[in-house]
Amino acid sequence: MPKSKRNKVVSLTKTDKKNSSEHKTSKIEEIRDALKEYKYFYTYTTDNTRNQVLKQLRLDWRKDSRFFETKRRLIQVAFGRNESTEVFPGLAKLANRVNGDVALLMTNKEIDDIRQQLDTYNEYDYARAGNLAISTVIVKAGSLKDFVSHSEEPYLRTKLNLPVKLDRGVVHLLQDVRICTFKDKLSALQALQLKTFKVKLAEFRINLDAMYCTNSSKVVEFEKENVEKRMLDHLTYNKITIEDGDYQYSWDDQETERAENGFKSGVNDSGMEVEGEDEAMMMPAGMM
Repeated sequence: MPKSKRNKVVSLTKTDKKNSSEHKTSKIEEIRDALKEYKYFYTYTTDNTRNQVLKQLRLDWRKDSRFFETKRRLIQVAFGRNESTEVFPGLAKLANRVNGDVALLMTNKEIDDIRQQLDTYNEYDYARAGNLAISTVIVKAGSLKDFVSHSEEPYLRTKLNLPVKLDRGVVHLLQDVRICTFKDKLSALQALQLKTFKVKLAEFRINLDAMYCTNSSKVVEFEKENVEKRMLDHLTYNKITIEDGDYQYSWDDQETERAENGFKSGVNDSGMEVEGEDEAMMMPAGMM
C-alpha cells in the first residue's frame, strides 16, 4: 500500500547535528588551552550535588577559576594518559584520577583559600531517597496550617500516609509522628514527608581529591574522609522536633544510642515508622 502524502514529518528546526569527532576535538583543545592559564588543577567530588550551587560557584569564581564537568575521557586525553602523551610532567597521574564522579577545577587560588571559600558554599537542601538521615525528625500533633492548605489533606492522608483530618478548614495531625530516625537510610516516602514539613537534611559539599601544581609538577593527594563522618562530625544536633510551626533542634544521646545499636523502627501497615503503641506513632484505626 502506498504511503499517504498527508502523513509527512516536517522538522521545524534547521539546527545541524554536531559532528561527534569535531566536537570532541574542539573540547580537548579547549581544555588544553585552559591549562596555560591556571597554576593549580584540582580533582574533586561532591556530596548531594545541586546544580544551582555549582552555577553560582562558577559565576563567583569566573575571574580566576574554571570548572570542567565534561566527559571524563576527554579530560584524560587532553591531559595525557601516560608519560609519553602528558602535556606537563606528572600530569597523567592526575588525569587518571578523573573518572566516575570525580570532576576537574582549574584555578589560581592557593589551597588555603580554596578550602576556606568552598566552606561558604556548603548548603542544605531537601534529602532524596537513599540519603542518610542526619537527624531524627518528629512532628508533634496539632495544626499544620504553616505547612499545607486545606486542599492538601487528601494528599497527606493517602499519599504520605499521615494521620490527619480537616477541621474547620485547617489540617490537623492527629498524633505525634516520627518521620525518620538518626542515621536512617531514607525512603522515597520519608523524603516526601520531610519536604512537606520543610526539613532540609542533605548538605551540598565539595570534597577535594587531589591537586597538581604546575611549578612543582607534582600531584598531592588529600586525605579522604568517611562519607558518614564528613556529614555528621560538625553537627550540633541529631533531633528535630516540629510543633506548631516551630523547629526545635537538640542533641539527644538516646538517638545516638539507637543508631549505634542498629535500632530499626517498626513499620505499621501504612508504611509509617512506629516505636511502640505507647508512643502514639501508629496510624489510628479508620485512617486507612
